[in-house]
Amino acid sequence: MIMRILQLCPQFPFPPTDGGKIGMLSITKSLVENGAHVHVLCLSKIIPSDKDIQGFKEYTGAEISCIQHNTTNTFIRIFLSLFNASDPLYITKHRSTQFHYAIEDILKKYTFDGIFCDHSCMIESALWGATKQKGIPVFARLHNIEYKIWERYAERLSTFNPIHWYIASQAKKLRLFEARHYDKVSLCYAITNHDAMIAKNMSPQASISTLTAGVHINELIPDNTIEKIPHRMIHASTFDWIHNREALYWFLKEVFPAIKSHISNAELVVLGKHIPVDILNMKNQDILAKGFVPSIVPEYSAASFFIAPLFVGSGIRIKILEAMSLGLPVIASSIAAEGILATQDQGLIICDTAEDFAKQSVFLMNNPHIALRLGIEARNYIIQNHSWDEIGKSILFDFQQLT
Repeated sequence: MIMRILQLCPQFPFPPTDGGKIGMLSITKSLVENGAHVHVLCLSKIIPSDKDIQGFKEYTGAEISCIQHNTTNTFIRIFLSLFNASDPLYITKHRSTQFHYAIEDILKKYTFDGIFCDHSCMIESALWGATKQKGIPVFARLHNIEYKIWERYAERLSTFNPIHWYIASQAKKLRLFEARHYDKVSLCYAITNHDAMIAKNMSPQASISTLTAGVHINELIPDNTIEKIPHRMIHASTFDWIHNREALYWFLKEVFPAIKSHISNAELVVLGKHIPVDILNMKNQDILAKGFVPSIVPEYSAASFFIAPLFVGSGIRIKILEAMSLGLPVIASSIAAEGILATQDQGLIICDTAEDFAKQSVFLMNNPHIALRLGIEARNYIIQNHSWDEIGKSILFDFQQLT
């Protein structure tokens, strides 16, 4: 039996330029490759070009419809959120009447076996859609426990900072919202066991399951014809998110000078969209800011290891999974590594202080044979534990159990 699934996304997920888009796009692709018919309905700040729409369809094999809606945290939205006692900004900014009309229209045209929504901000819309087709199950994939991101952000701000109190207030509203909605869907997928535990404590009556993130193993293969540079490390992120920028600045200020004091020719390659201008403009400091690149394979294949400093976040870092799939050991903070159960012998080295980051970086640079071995083990771990193909099979199995 061919399953028909309506997938709701808070943004147009193509091209896959950040972890959120990669996660949504990969789920779509894996569901189709496992035999499902998927129609994606998404919000988008601007309507994507015909070229990007066609690129999405060719990559995933799915259909897609986009509703124009800006989810930016504008001054007006932030101001109005101060007077909203129950609904957090993260939820209200994703509400769209036109999106609901689109859901209703598509449910009139087609009969679906289920609605799959990405992120907690889509749960309201999915539940609204379920009222239009009685008995349809709703699955929600919690790419993050959203309130934890806001809570961790508040904890890093001084209590004398007014922003601390605003962020903390939003975290409390988000926690209450998420707790009220998890048990309204047929099944919630948390992305890590840690997140699943938090979700279950918040909403004891909810059906919570862990469904990790993955990589397309056959698309991310290290290029062994490219010579490794032992003193080169690499970092990739999307830098329009403040916490990713702060993590990079922390590394450059607190860790990189210590590494350079031991390895004079140490260098850091930085990839990703929206790299801060001051980092792009760095000259002769062994900071190679390259921005967005068409393919990460050559860059990763030339590096010795990947770094992932992050101190605010939730969920799982797909960038780490990609790096490990491409044969790189990873030095990561505890928060960055959440949900990835690899050990140090499997290429995931946990460091939460500048001293440890520097020490482990210097060690790998001085011992390229160990870095190479750990990279091989890292890829083996990913192959065994983080395949999008297996994730798609799990989702379809759960849908079939409820239809």
